[in-house]
Formats: sequence, structure tokens, C-alpha cells
Amino acid sequence: MHRLLKFCIITVENLLFNHRVQSIRKISMISELALSQDDYTIKVRVIRLWRQTSWNQQLRMIGMILMDKMGSKIECNVDKPFASLQGKSFEEYGDYYIHKPTLGLNEGAIKGHEVFVTLWGRYADKINAYVSKHTCHFVLLIQCAKLKLVRDRPYVNNTYLATKLYIEDDIEEITTFKKRLCEIST
Repeated sequence: MHRLLKFCIITVENLLFNHRVQSIRKISMISELALSQDDYTIKVRVIRLWRQTSWNQQLRMIGMILMDKMGSKIECNVDKPFASLQGKSFEEYGDYYIHKPTLGLNEGAIKGHEVFVTLWGRYADKINAYVSKHTCHFVLLIQCAKLKLVRDRPYVNNTYLATKLYIEDDIEEITTFKKRLCEIST
């Protein structure tokens, strides 16, 4: 079974800025990364960025979803960003070269299974607001959520800041899914 990379962790030493970009010989795609490799550089765009603070509002972690030019994605965290980035910053939709990030594995897949969903806070409020106004079935698309297997049953819940919900939105994935659903039922 092919295991997908789940996340990477980076520090300022992993970032390549203009004066160091010229020395890159090969840019790897996210799909080419492997735990057995240790010398690669990826060029990515930050497509989702969130910041997690501690109880005293100190920045604890920057989380990101990165995408390469082939459309492959990977989650990335910068722990203790003030110390590790030394004043550098990431921006959503910014492009970056990252050299030798630390990698981790995605241990599970849920394709073809019934999935149980738990939403908290503003995400639950959004669902409740929609359900209170609509009585029919609806399509919900969840991005950047956490997956846990409990007794071999997949459970998905929102993260504190990164999750995005789309309820019956006019986006390609929802439209395509609804068309396929109609084709199956006829």
C-alpha cells in the first residue's frame, strides 16, 4: 500500500531566499518526496495559512497547506515560529522554496467508508444555522480537518483555526458530486 506524506516541519534553515535559489539543481514535486530521501528542494505555494497562539497570545505555531505546480498538497507546521523563522514570515498565496523539510506519514485512508463528523464552535454554528433554514439533504465539503480512527471507524472533526466548511456552495466539487448522485439515483 502506498503511504501518503502527511506533514512537514520547517525552520528558517529550510527556506531558500533569492540569493540561494540560483544554487538549486533540481526541484522535487511533493509526490516524489520519500522518508528515505534527505536532500531535496520543493517549490510550493501556501494555499491555506493559520496561526495558533498560546493562552497569553504568544504565537506558538504557524500551520499551512502547501501545493506544488502539479497540484499535490502537504500540510506543514512551523513550530515556535519566532525563534525558528528569525523574523521571516509566510503569507497565504506566497511562493516559497523549501529545502530538506522534516517529513511525517499519513497512516490512514477513508475512501468508501461511512465517516462520522463532529464539528465544534463556529463550525457547528454554521451547520446549525443552515439546518434551521433548510429541511432537505445537503452537500457539505470539509477541508483541513482531523481524521481519527476509533475502533476502526473513521471520525472527522474540525481543527481550531484551519478548517473550512462549504455547505451547498457553488463550487466545482459540490456540483460534480451532486450530478453523480443524480445519475446514480435515476
